[in-house]
Amino acid sequence: MLKLLKAADHRPSVRAAVFDRLSTSDDSARGGGDPTRLQIASDCARRLHSDWRQLRPRDLLTALKQISVLVWFLRSLPQTTVRLTDEPTGLVIAEHLSLTRWGIPRFRLAQGVLHLPADLASYLRGRRRQAVRTNIHHARDLGIECQSTSVADWTRPGDELTRSASVEHWWATGCDGATIGEAWVTVDDECALLHSLVCRERAARWLLHTAIVERLCAAGCRVLLTNSFDVPLMAPGVQYFQRLLGYSVARVRLQPNSGLLEVRRRLPLMLVSLVATSLIVAQDNLQSPLHLAGHRALVWLVALVAVRIAADRAGWATLVGAGAALGTLLTGAAPAASLAYLLCGLSLDAVLVLLPGIAQSSIAMACAGPLIMFVTVVAPAFPTVGHHHVGDAWQIPPVLGAVLFGAAAAIAGRLIGQYIGQQTRRAAGAHSARARLRLARSRAVAQPARP
Repeated sequence: MLKLLKAADHRPSVRAAVFDRLSTSDDSARGGGDPTRLQIASDCARRLHSDWRQLRPRDLLTALKQISVLVWFLRSLPQTTVRLTDEPTGLVIAEHLSLTRWGIPRFRLAQGVLHLPADLASYLRGRRRQAVRTNIHHARDLGIECQSTSVADWTRPGDELTRSASVEHWWATGCDGATIGEAWVTVDDECALLHSLVCRERAARWLLHTAIVERLCAAGCRVLLTNSFDVPLMAPGVQYFQRLLGYSVARVRLQPNSGLLEVRRRLPLMLVSLVATSLIVAQDNLQSPLHLAGHRALVWLVALVAVRIAADRAGWATLVGAGAALGTLLTGAAPAASLAYLLCGLSLDAVLVLLPGIAQSSIAMACAGPLIMFVTVVAPAFPTVGHHHVGDAWQIPPVLGAVLFGAAAAIAGRLIGQYIGQQTRRAAGAHSARARLRLARSRAVAQPARP
């Protein structure tokens, strides 16, 4: 077990270094339940999370048999509600919790959560914290000390997070003054996020984690989360380490009034989606004087891509595609043509969910655009593969038109979507700042003057 714990300290990835994924508590009331079910759920999750091409048929069959236990484990977990402010620190944590993969939340289904008491003495009290107390004394005997500083406008490297905020940088030094461990923590009013914790010495991580807990307890913070996988995907040694630190397993839920910036962005984004849907329906019902195969994509595909990039969330392209399909169907378009808009929206969402990095590159989007165009093969009304053979009616071949106009539309939609996304975030942030200023002024006016 000690070898597993030491190996966890030297993992190169940032996420692995942050305990890799927190473990469960022995008490079922605090999350985790039966250790046997946890072990079965962990085995199933690891098999499903690994490369399916490397799985043997027997392993795949075993994982399918264990899915019911994994589902039961996830459903039986308690729920922890997290309240975040609309300050930059709260928005960073909200963005972290909103990350998904294949449409499934990555940090909310079965996360390790440390519920912080009012003071450090309460955290260290009891038989279950004996290991923490022992290792802290051992670290201090070795001359290990912990320090911290605040870093402004920090963004987590090598991740999908784009927001920046102030962060606390912690480090541990040995008796010779050399740095043997460090950690990065974002602290909001009631919730903190531990981005990473890396230590070369085993005893140092116990002392460094406890120093962070002491600071959070003094600040009134009540919940500590980590940048780590869900518990079933963690190594057994990491699960055991988290259990000793006092973490429990829970489904993390954001309080409805948390992340106010994202809520305020939905209204303008809904308006943009409505405009995009109207443009698609209008261009479908207007006659174009051009005889260029695929040129209408400069309207409908631009609209789909722009909304999806601006929202930066799966489902928005499908929403616009479904609205366009319904609108064109009601205005007399062929059912196959209406279906094409819906399928193109679904395809765009699927591509950006599977390969989210495409949205960051115009060249990659130029390659994805023609793929979306070829989905319109289901509709004879679209001049793509299999429809409208080359003749006098079209000045360029339909396949070439799909490639050229699909690439151009994807690039244009990406640029427009980025601009809209920046403007909506800026407007929402300004609204939040004005709201906080009004609240501060109202409190100042309501506070009675001291004699």
